[in-house]
Parts: sequence; C-alpha cells; structure tokens
Amino acid sequence: MSYTKQEIIHDITVHIEGASYGNCYVGVTADIDRRFLEHNLSIKKDRWICRIADSEELAWEIRQHFIAAGMEGGKSAGGKMCNIVYVYRKAATTFP
Repeated sequence: MSYTKQEIIHDITVHIEGASYGNCYVGVTADIDRRFLEHNLSIKKDRWICRIADSEELAWEIRQHFIAAGMEGGKSAGGKMCNIVYVYRKAATTFP
C-alpha cells in the first residue's frame, strides 16, 4: 500500500511528536531492511516509522520537507525505485 504526500507527512509528524526534529533522521530507500542494518536500528527497541510513497519523486519531496524542517538526512543519491520514506529517532546505538 502506498501513501500520499500529506498522509506520509502527517503520519511521521504524529509519530515523532515530542521529539526534536534535530534528533531525527529521514531517508529514502528501496530496501528498508538494508538501511536498518546500515543505521544499526533495532526494530523492537528504536523509535522509527516508514511509509511507501506513491512515487520515487514524492518520497524525495517528503525527505526534503523534513530536512528543511530540521531533520538530518544523508547525501544518498538514491537509486531505482527508492520510494520508501523512513524516519527514526537517533540514539547512542544508531548511525548517525
């Protein structure tokens, strides 16, 4: 199931309520499992959310929206079918 831009922005905003955007990381991927490993995220212990956007372009727009609002985001060049937007609260065990 894919989501619209407004649905994803709303879901992420509600999910991280109470956290500073500066303490969160936003990314776009085609392989969420690989990115969780690379960020050292624990599915059970860390606070995270991911949503599938209607398109790759939309996912990048959402990522940019949250970076402009103060979240950290890497310099990923993306790739084919990178339409999954993910956000997590940074912790001592995550990269970054």
